[in-house]
Amino acid sequence: MEDEPTSMSDEKQIRILVTGDRNAQREELAALLSEKRNLIVVGSVGTGNSALSLTAAEQPDIIILDSDLDGCAGLSLMPRLLGAALHAKIILLAVSPSPEEQRAALRLGAAGVVTRQIAADRILQCIASVHSGSLWLEGAAISSLLEEKGFQPHKCGCNREPGIS
Repeated sequence: MEDEPTSMSDEKQIRILVTGDRNAQREELAALLSEKRNLIVVGSVGTGNSALSLTAAEQPDIIILDSDLDGCAGLSLMPRLLGAALHAKIILLAVSPSPEEQRAALRLGAAGVVTRQIAADRILQCIASVHSGSLWLEGAAISSLLEEKGFQPHKCGCNREPGIS
């Protein structure tokens, strides 16, 4: 018997908790994610305490954590969320995350950092990437992190084809 092609319904379900202090934006994101067959939104909350409670109860695979929740900063909440759901991966959602904020988020355990204005297809790519074990960063943070580690692409010493600079 031949194997049938894998369908969308055969994909692994990804359980997601959405947080944010802006109800309309949070619910819009939750609705967008709910449209995808392999994504299950287990909750949508607006406070740090609610996020902790729901994380412990639902054990999501991905937590989309707003950097500014009512009652606490998202960065300070990260270690407690990861303690409540050991296998969860956090994607920090920030207005305009600086390279420093992205580095701090990574040090605290985030697997991804995105802007609130991210396009729908990019947030879906980010979720898939983070869920598969990759890190997701945006813009200047990548260059900043590489420079911090001493990587300087213009000084890599690699052999180049003539005429390529």
